[in-house]
Amino acid sequence: MIGPVWLSVAGRPRAEFSLERPSAHARIWPSVAVAVGVALTVAVYARTLTGEFVYDDQYEIVQNHLIRHPDLYWTALTTDIWAFRGSTGTAHSNYWRPVVVVWKILNYELFGLRPLGWRLASLGAHLVVLGLAYRVLVRHGLAPPASALAVGIFALHPAQVETVAWPSAAPNILMAAFLLGAHVAYLRLRPNPGAARWLAVLALYSLALLSKEGAVVYPAIVLATEYFLGREQRASRRAALATAVSSALPFVFVAGVFLLLRYLVLGALRITWPGAPGLGSVLLTAPALLTLYLQHVVAPFELSPLYRLVALSPADCGWRNFALPLVIVLVALPAMCALACRRRAYALGLVWFAVPLVLALDFRVFNPYEIAKDRYLHLPLLGAVTVLSQGLADLAAVALRRGFNAARRVAVVVGVLCVAVLAASGYRYGPVWCSDVRLWERGVEAAPGNAYGHNQLGNACYQLGQLADARREFQHAMDLDPALVLAHLGLGAVDNRERRFAEAERHFRHVLEKLPDQEMALEQLALTYQQTGRVAQAIELFDRGRRKLPHKRGTYTVNIAVLYQLSGQPARARAELESIRDLLASAVEPGVLRGWFYLGELYRAGGDAARAVDAYAQFLARTRRTEEVSLRPLHAAAEQALSILPRPSP
Repeated sequence: MIGPVWLSVAGRPRAEFSLERPSAHARIWPSVAVAVGVALTVAVYARTLTGEFVYDDQYEIVQNHLIRHPDLYWTALTTDIWAFRGSTGTAHSNYWRPVVVVWKILNYELFGLRPLGWRLASLGAHLVVLGLAYRVLVRHGLAPPASALAVGIFALHPAQVETVAWPSAAPNILMAAFLLGAHVAYLRLRPNPGAARWLAVLALYSLALLSKEGAVVYPAIVLATEYFLGREQRASRRAALATAVSSALPFVFVAGVFLLLRYLVLGALRITWPGAPGLGSVLLTAPALLTLYLQHVVAPFELSPLYRLVALSPADCGWRNFALPLVIVLVALPAMCALACRRRAYALGLVWFAVPLVLALDFRVFNPYEIAKDRYLHLPLLGAVTVLSQGLADLAAVALRRGFNAARRVAVVVGVLCVAVLAASGYRYGPVWCSDVRLWERGVEAAPGNAYGHNQLGNACYQLGQLADARREFQHAMDLDPALVLAHLGLGAVDNRERRFAEAERHFRHVLEKLPDQEMALEQLALTYQQTGRVAQAIELFDRGRRKLPHKRGTYTVNIAVLYQLSGQPARARAELESIRDLLASAVEPGVLRGWFYLGELYRAGGDAARAVDAYAQFLARTRRTEEVSLRPLHAAAEQALSILPRPSP
């Protein structure tokens, strides 16, 4: 017999062609495959390890004070993952992911703000996912060599680069790890169920849900798995469906409890993007979105953080963006159904591809400029490569039955070539995710008409001090979309740096007319007032801001105190800071913690050495774990002041 037995969905198990070598090598195959797979994966992603924090890393990691202070861990675990932006009583995002918060806390404790450690951790988690994926595929009936090929493609597919190389994409890896772990445990308990085994499976599934809400679709995967297994065992459709439904119910219950808890935390089942399109637009865009994802599965050679695809209205529909994708989908769906009826591996592969992808099609909760993302393919890719690997094996089996005795060698060569081509493509694409400038240069290259991409590239240039390049990109973004608030903010910031204060004021006032509580516009306009000598107007603006935005009370009060001091009113400055001593005692935000330093300066200038020493000491103690660059000069100044001030007697 050639290789192991592969099971068929319809009919009895039968011996079929596999990619496995003769039985003498069967024992060492898994070890060799694992060693080669790990080596290739590490080699492909090695170029990404030296990258910087990019994109949302700057917010979710670098500026996230909730993951740095033990006294704030509970707040981080019981709020959405963007709660670090400030507590306003409402969620900032759709994402309550406590497991991700724990992951970030552990990474910060281990690596601080060194990107290498965070990127290594993501790569390590990816390797764990690969091991679990292999176990799932083997238990679903694929021969070990075919499973190894599928996992090899899954590991090295260029569409995985965004997920593996970008630390903020960790929710996808963590969800996949716990979900595949739950599935392996579930398949093991089927022959011999018990309470302890069920608890373990449901615990793993709960961790998957707490990693990313997309795991709510897993009951559908369990249902499909049980149905196809039941049909394979020649059960009637009704009996197979009844067993499948009863098996999925425990997971439905756990998912329901999760959704309830999530609702209590976020205050809503879902938070749509401001100005999000309606359901009709989602349905019109779905064929193009599905076609894009299918293209990235089979031909992943033009990948980017951004794509040309945008939400469609009836007036936007044309041949290329609607009719042709619709034809492709209508052809692909029957072909997929035919494959599903042919063999269990096809059926379950298609289930693992389609079911996790469903939620990504409703883009109303996404930034309208980013409705397609490669990271949404992370888990669906496992299903897609399962189908591809099984298809390669089946084609080789047909050739072997027709007398083509080299079919095994050809199949192996084709499989190795697929892995090599994908690995080379991923190796080239990886460095794109190593810096913001490279990332968004690739974005505007792939989607030159996407205003958001030009704005992001402008931000990256601005952070590097490349003001001319930043201005060009911000202006390009505004030309593409005059209503893009971010472009006005960017141009205003550049104008402030270049001392074009009239133009800066015009941009910030434009934003505040539309969004009166926009924080960056308010803060930058106050800076404009300060730099043009209009200190009273800057104070008035910050005072309005702290009344409108309670979560900014501490930061804006410190700013007001600084402005009073600059205008020669130290008594008022001291009074402002003393009015927020309660906030200073519990604050962790750098903008608020500066208040201790300024309070020390004011006390020292007023001759109150004892209180100055206390304020400086508080500042140094409370900022010891803060890696904010802007605080370093204040640290040095506080230490110098303490070295010359007389210490109070004990």
